[in-house]
Amino acid sequence: MWIQRLVVWAFLGLAAQPPGAGAAPAAPATAGAEAGIVTIVEGNARVLRGTTWLRLVAGARAQEADLFELADGAQVQVELARGGALCVFGPASTYVASVPAANAKDGAMDWTLTGGWVKAVATSGGTPIRLRTGAAVVDVADGIVVAAVPPPARLFVESGSARVVLPVARGREAPARELRAGDYWVRDGDTAPRIAPRVAHDFVSSMPRPLLDPLPMLAGRHGGPAPALRPVGEADLDDVEGWLGGPYRKAFVRRFTPRLADPAFRADVEKNIARFPEWDRVLHPEKFSTEKSPAQR
Repeated sequence: MWIQRLVVWAFLGLAAQPPGAGAAPAAPATAGAEAGIVTIVEGNARVLRGTTWLRLVAGARAQEADLFELADGAQVQVELARGGALCVFGPASTYVASVPAANAKDGAMDWTLTGGWVKAVATSGGTPIRLRTGAAVVDVADGIVVAAVPPPARLFVESGSARVVLPVARGREAPARELRAGDYWVRDGDTAPRIAPRVAHDFVSSMPRPLLDPLPMLAGRHGGPAPALRPVGEADLDDVEGWLGGPYRKAFVRRFTPRLADPAFRADVEKNIARFPEWDRVLHPEKFSTEKSPAQR
């Protein structure tokens, strides 16, 4: 296959609702506010905008509701509009769940990640970054963190500080934990996290090499108009089924309802119609009609 499919529905079902951070935001159905500039694209990477996959290239503008998909070993870096950056290595899917308004005094830029490695740089006075994974929600307002998303989840605070909250369990919220520069946080499955005062050697040795160094700031090279991104096909059900079962379900159902007009997409939905009651009502309205037929009167 073009890219390794990521089994994300179980993963995303663990999305956290930490105190102060709120639930996973209700993302828009289409592209929205600009998140930043894509300054590095290495390897096979594409972005889902609306229901269309686009080939990703440097200079593109990342937008709210974009879904980035990176093949194994691919790299994508986004430099944020108000300072800071996010660099992701695949295999991974990364969703820009929300972007605060340009004049907002608070509010974090919300990214959901389902795999791979990520380095996040948040600058003082810039937009805070929120990273959502199945293991934790990480808030960074002024600092640099590096994380390996697949279990065991690992997080290293390179500088500054970070705030970590575990996903909700049985209706309760775990208390936030403040991490400082040098802290190394590990969580395997549902176990309690472990925190060490120094990073583990195997974490450093397995880290993608570019993440060992400061992220290069390259946005100045892309000050002109954004390049037109080439469409590479419509998303099929297999591409987004995990997101249709996670905390962004409503947004993705709304976004992909027009795809029901495509016979192949509709046939895939019909095979598992019980998973999609919203689309069952669209495709089979007679099943939900409350009006009696003449024979029933």
